[in-house]
Amino acid sequence: MNTLYGILNVDRVKDLLDGDLHRNKSLEEMFDKKNVVIVPLTNPKVNDLIQEGVMNVNIFAPPLSNKAPDEDALEEIFDAVDAVIKDYANTSNYYNFEISSESLVSDERDRTYLNVRVRFYVESN
Repeated sequence: MNTLYGILNVDRVKDLLDGDLHRNKSLEEMFDKKNVVIVPLTNPKVNDLIQEGVMNVNIFAPPLSNKAPDEDALEEIFDAVDAVIKDYANTSNYYNFEISSESLVSDERDRTYLNVRVRFYVESN
């Protein structure tokens, strides 16, 4: 999670947020600002040479005045997250991150955020 945090903790992403980039933060606190939260879903599975796992990158933006999701803001932040992950993939020999899915999620109070599933592979030394 620390490596993915470092990848996303850049101006290209952070300049789009009026909140912050967080690790393992309660989702309840995220809906009032543009925030990104990294949440590990699995502990890395270790085989002989490769560790693999999955993390969520949840993207938040306050709703529009009509209570609809601000899909433009969510997409703009997603595009920056996607771009920095792809840029990092071109520079790393040991870590590989790839976005496996993205979907709008509504909670029980009809608050919406963008859930991005990120798979990772780490080559063991």
